[in-house]
Amino acid sequence: MREYVTRQFDRVDRIVYDAYGSTDDPLVAWFLEQNPGLERQPIVLPLGLKIKIPTLPKSVDTVPVINNIKLWD
Repeated sequence: MREYVTRQFDRVDRIVYDAYGSTDDPLVAWFLEQNPGLERQPIVLPLGLKIKIPTLPKSVDTVPVINNIKLWD
C-alpha cells in the first residue's frame, strides 16, 4: 500500500484510473471503502489530502460486458 497526497484539481476517479487503469463502479466503491470519509469530500479534492492507494485484491469484480443487445426478436 502506498500513500498519495492530492494536488490541484485531483478527483477520486482520476486517482483510481491512474492507480488501477480503470474507473469501473465496483473498483471505485472498493477504493472509497478503503478511504473512509473520502466520499464526503467535494468532487475536486482539497490540496494536501492524504489518500491510501492499496494493492488491488483479486476479489474486486468488474462490471460485466454485454456482447450484444437485441432490441427486437
